[in-house]
Amino acid sequence: MFLDMTMQRNPDLIRTAALLHQSGEIPANTYVLDVDAVYANAVAIREVADIYGAKLYQMTKQHGRNPVAALAAEAAGIKGAVCVDVDEAIALASYGVTIGHVGHLQQIPEHSLAEVLSYNPEVVTCFSVEKALRVGEEAARLGKEQQVLFRVRATRDDQDDFHPAQEGGIRLADLEQAVHALDGARGVRLVGVTTHPNLLYQADRGEALPTKNLKTLLEAAEILRRCGVDVRQINAPGVTCCATIPGMVQRGITHVEPGSALIGNTPLHSSKNQSEIPAMCYVTEVSHLVKDGALTIGYGFYPRSHMKEALVGSSPDELMEQRYPASAYPAEAIDYYGKLVVPPNMPMPKVGDSVIYAFRSQVFTSNSFVAPLVGLRQGKPRLAGLWNAVGYPVDRQGRPLCLEEGEKFIQQAGFNSSIKL
Repeated sequence: MFLDMTMQRNPDLIRTAALLHQSGEIPANTYVLDVDAVYANAVAIREVADIYGAKLYQMTKQHGRNPVAALAAEAAGIKGAVCVDVDEAIALASYGVTIGHVGHLQQIPEHSLAEVLSYNPEVVTCFSVEKALRVGEEAARLGKEQQVLFRVRATRDDQDDFHPAQEGGIRLADLEQAVHALDGARGVRLVGVTTHPNLLYQADRGEALPTKNLKTLLEAAEILRRCGVDVRQINAPGVTCCATIPGMVQRGITHVEPGSALIGNTPLHSSKNQSEIPAMCYVTEVSHLVKDGALTIGYGFYPRSHMKEALVGSSPDELMEQRYPASAYPAEAIDYYGKLVVPPNMPMPKVGDSVIYAFRSQVFTSNSFVAPLVGLRQGKPRLAGLWNAVGYPVDRQGRPLCLEEGEKFIQQAGFNSSIKL
């Protein structure tokens, strides 16, 4: 999906990734991150947000919660991460990444509340009054008051555009009652609303357009105001990037959450140059050959990746000249392998050849390695360690390393963190 753009705008990332694989410095099934590009993308996004008055939380799940990349985005001025689940909050807090927003998309489990609240998140999203009251109880026990957002939904199911298995929230018809249910509650203060997705890419138009959810969100904010709530956040994640921030602010949105844009791979980045540049590719190798193609070592593929092609070769120069169609397996298949189709006019790949893809990713759902690179912009690339897909350091065989080893990798990258033990 992003192979052309990556070749055009960040060919050094592809070449370096191939060299790292061929030298054995990184294993097959590794996402290679250009941390310099992540930093530059974060600066670009933050500058647009500053101009229009939007507040930002960075999303890290797309690049595997990698703390090197997260600290780069924080150094660029995005102060606060959104954690879509409690595991992300724990991983990022372990390396001192500022936690901004927790509870959206996945609610904080009951027995994790105290741990997560100890990270001092700016806001916690609650899908129900019951959860908001429990957050307040736990916050009061810790001697603090926690700001919360309500996750909202329309009165009728057909009035929203939720992704499958992401439904939920307080219906507009019940919102006024929910607001008043928090009157006088200790430890909790309602400050706004959120939902997802608020924009969706429409391929036939090449644009990210508002969903029904955005209308629901803005109506919910008005209900809160009529109830006397000091609305500080109207939080609208979805296709957040330099190109979409102005329009969201003009509609009344206060907070947005760039994630894919930090690595230059929202759907908008697939066909047109955007302010953000591609910052990640997936490196693996040819495992074996079959009658009609070649199978590549997997565990990093994603059913919604929209992969189309891959580069294959035994050297960077060869690889940059050899492009093969990629055949996606159905979502129900375990991704032991990917498959490349070999056209009649193309040579059959060799076992062990490097294979590089650039597709839409959700690395945290994979079983891959992540290799952050620093110094690529200056022509002096170096690895800042090897990490797993959920933000922890590992050795080249995937064996877990202690947090302190991860701290050394971060320091090698030129960042500082504070380990939370």
